[in-house]
Amino acid sequence: MEVWVNGGFFVIEPTAIDYISEEEEMREAAPLDQRVQEKRVSVFRHGGFWRCIDHLSDKMHLENLWQ
Repeated sequence: MEVWVNGGFFVIEPTAIDYISEEEEMREAAPLDQRVQEKRVSVFRHGGFWRCIDHLSDKMHLENLWQ
């Protein structure tokens, strides 16, 4: 089974700030939805090594791999 995960990185144009409302609870939701409708969003599928670091043990494990 192939699984892809969102690494959580965004690269935006400065004009994207204009889409953010002060009233939005989830500030990325509405601007991102709008940009998708405008076909102004693209993705990059990274097929190489990637691991998340959520805990100190993750960091230590990755540092050991680096060594």
